[in-house]
Amino acid sequence: MKLIDYLPLLPRWAKYVVAASFDFFLIWFILWLSFSLRLGESIALFGQWGILLILAPVIAVPVYFYAGLYRIVVRHSGLAALFIMMRAVTLAVIVWTTVALFLQFTNLPRSVILIYWFFSYLAIAGSRLVLHALLRRHGGDAAVIYGADTSGAQLAVALQHDDSLRPMFFLDDNVDLQGRNVAGLQVHKPQAFPYLYKKYHISEVLIAIPLKTRQQRARLINFFSSYSVRVRVLPLVSAMVRGTVQLSDFQMVQTDDLLGRDSVQLDRRALRQRFAGNAVLVTGAGGTIGAELCRQIAALKPRQLILLDHSEHALYNITRQLAELGSCSFTTVLGSVNDRYLLDRVMKEHRVHTIYHAAAYKHVSIVEDNVLSGIHNNVFGTLNLAQSAMHAAVKRLVLISTDKAVRPRSMMGASKRLAEMILQALMEQSATTCFSMVRFGNVLDSSGSVVPLFRELINQRKPLPVTHPEMTRYFMTIAEAVELVIQAGLMAQGGEVFVLDMGEAVRIDDLARRMVRLSGLTVKDADHPDGDIEIVYTGEKPGEKIHEELLIGDDVQATTHAKILCCREVLRPWPQLQESLQQLHQKLPAGDADGARRLLMEIIKSAQA
Repeated sequence: MKLIDYLPLLPRWAKYVVAASFDFFLIWFILWLSFSLRLGESIALFGQWGILLILAPVIAVPVYFYAGLYRIVVRHSGLAALFIMMRAVTLAVIVWTTVALFLQFTNLPRSVILIYWFFSYLAIAGSRLVLHALLRRHGGDAAVIYGADTSGAQLAVALQHDDSLRPMFFLDDNVDLQGRNVAGLQVHKPQAFPYLYKKYHISEVLIAIPLKTRQQRARLINFFSSYSVRVRVLPLVSAMVRGTVQLSDFQMVQTDDLLGRDSVQLDRRALRQRFAGNAVLVTGAGGTIGAELCRQIAALKPRQLILLDHSEHALYNITRQLAELGSCSFTTVLGSVNDRYLLDRVMKEHRVHTIYHAAAYKHVSIVEDNVLSGIHNNVFGTLNLAQSAMHAAVKRLVLISTDKAVRPRSMMGASKRLAEMILQALMEQSATTCFSMVRFGNVLDSSGSVVPLFRELINQRKPLPVTHPEMTRYFMTIAEAVELVIQAGLMAQGGEVFVLDMGEAVRIDDLARRMVRLSGLTVKDADHPDGDIEIVYTGEKPGEKIHEELLIGDDVQATTHAKILCCREVLRPWPQLQESLQQLHQKLPAGDADGARRLLMEIIKSAQA
């Protein structure tokens, strides 16, 4: 740590002592210099003017205290501080001159007084300005501001009063601004960043331009994700409404920004018309997807929203949120989809029109260790719900499925695939209820997702576990997933599987490395043994796949929505499937987990054959 770095750490009284001691000797030297310049020769320290040389700092330092000079915070000093300095210096010179006249120094040259005042002000102000520059140069993390227009300039000015960050320069695509000086900082072209990053040891990037789409946002963030810098951005909305930009306006980069996709756009007016006057039931209403479904459906103002979940705490949380929104009438049902009597009563009592089925056990490793519970909930819970819906003449039932249901290797994926098969088969038996499924990949920031796990471990500076260097997954935001589910439910004619055009799969290893770098840290590996966070390859767990898929067959069709695809898959007739389900159900009370595992996979494979 350099000497300048210790100054801000000193206690207030110590800073006073240092500043007063410096000014004492500075004022003594300035007055000696003033006499020497006026008289044309170096004056003796203890000659005719010696007493005035001694009195000058003795008078000046207390006057400076009185005038507020030492209350100035040099690091954050501005134009107002210059006036305080001028007032302090002027007052000190006046007092000194008065004392000199009182002591009968009538031969004191008046020009000495003016020279003393002028050089005192230059020395006091200059020393503070130099110290201010040094503190700003060595204090806080070095940052770059992307965007040198109004928002960027306002931010640069605001950061002059911030101890945590030290803006070094601007980056801007505007050729007219490149090479110019804005708010005291040089504007460079973005292509110069690799060189400037090393030169100034940049640790943070502040993107001070409003980005209208996630594609723009992702392209810019990905540009910086190759460097170990924290990245913060203005919100997606246009620049601050109040006309000023502050550091607190900026948001840390969210992982979904890296996906570079805009959310699915829905026709809200048309959806409100479809939901108006109808009761909607959401199962698993307290889960990640279920809760978001409830929030979005509530905004569409159905006649009644019924929230079903077996977790009292989860129901409590989502009802608090809905109460704050105040969008529609809702009621809670504490129970399970395995309770057929409860389902029949709820659907009859509320005259349910549409069901969104999000209740499921979804963690691969947990279901792998609890096969019977996974089958009971995911398979027979879905069967219960579907049969109850048919009995109550519910118009639509939409199943929330997963990419792990495609050629599954895990019990979770297999149980969800069998749930899909049940609805596909029952569609042929149903004269009233339209069954459909929505299949998508991993949901960012959902419970159990790799993203919050990585974020937590990065904050703790712990290694990030990655199954395999080549493992890939499809990702989407919670909002995207729910918007797709709602839209698909209205598109369905019966038996379809809807999938979202989610672009390319994401390598988990790349995601982990980007999250580390965007946190301003470095990855510890063979090339960088002094890095901050290590990535550990753990190997495949039971049921895991290196690459997930979204489609079983090739019969894929476009829909009226550009980002939603539809496919119809080969189904197993209900009589055959019903017989297999009866055999599988017999394994549950017998506690035959191994037998249930084998039979479940046989049922899935027979449908794919």
